Amino acid sequence: MKRSIAWILAAVCVFSLAGCGGEKTAALDDAGQEIKAPAMETLRAVNDPIEVLKGHRTVSIVREAWDDSGELIASSEVLYRRDTAGALEMDSRTQYFEDGTSSWTYAEAYSAAEDPLYPGSGTPGAYYFDDGSNVYMTCVPAAEYETKVARKLPPFSAGALDSNETITDCAEQDGALVVTTRSSVVELDIAWETDYYVDPETDLLLAMVITNYDSPADDASVTGTTRWNWTYDGAYKMDWSYPNIGRIPADDACELTLVIDPGKEDQEIQHFGVAKGTTVTFEPEEPYTLYLDEALTKEAPSYFMDTNRDSVTYYAVYGTDAET
Repeated sequence: MKRSIAWILAAVCVFSLAGCGGEKTAALDDAGQEIKAPAMETLRAVNDPIEVLKGHRTVSIVREAWDDSGELIASSEVLYRRDTAGALEMDSRTQYFEDGTSSWTYAEAYSAAEDPLYPGSGTPGAYYFDDGSNVYMTCVPAAEYETKVARKLPPFSAGALDSNETITDCAEQDGALVVTTRSSVVELDIAWETDYYVDPETDLLLAMVITNYDSPADDASVTGTTRWNWTYDGAYKMDWSYPNIGRIPADDACELTLVIDPGKEDQEIQHFGVAKGTTVTFEPEEPYTLYLDEALTKEAPSYFMDTNRDSVTYYAVYGTDAET
């Protein structure tokens, strides 16, 4: 009998809090035949955040990490969805614990459609990160925004669901299919094991546990464990505000303009208002050359943009050399 995803999510909530819940058993179908593990390529495609949002309104992910002694060292919350205009947005915060103290980092990605009554009021899609001391902004061509954000979200942000992972086991636990993989980097003398808790009907991730080891050897010691739990179609509830992201004092603002492929038919102009000193980088998928002037004669030294001024304009040209 097929189980609904809602039923499985309820079960996952139980075993996630208990460590890992009931015992793993052989994964068998209704006819008693062994269930084969989904291909890693299939799991990766199904759990791409962009693909997930085709069938779900919101996604919430809770992450907890423990060191080799079982001490909690970090916890985080991640939310993502499409806004009312259909744009992908995400919000997250992470708390770190060390020596009896804690610290926070925050990340946000969004774009804002332009209000027809207020020309220039829109904001191009970008990714923002606040490490507690500095704010960083990553901008990309509009066509690459969603791919960039998806890579910042679990499971991709954890390097999981890699096609090179070797599946070592497939079992059933609390109604979920548990696909286990083993990976290692011999040169660095490290290894890790990943348990993917998967909805057997949809291949959607319900939970993921990565256990790190100090070597690829069979008798290696655990150096840390991280667990993620997914919830779909819940309330998009942010229990925090951003201390620095989006806060731009009027006397400390930099008007940043990025012109992508200037003069071309597909020219794209992005305008941002950022606080002076914000570390801004341009990170396109394809090679671009960044220039400081409209004539494209002064090449920028890097993809980092100087925001320590009232206004600045950069020009990005596809290719490693500009064709003027």
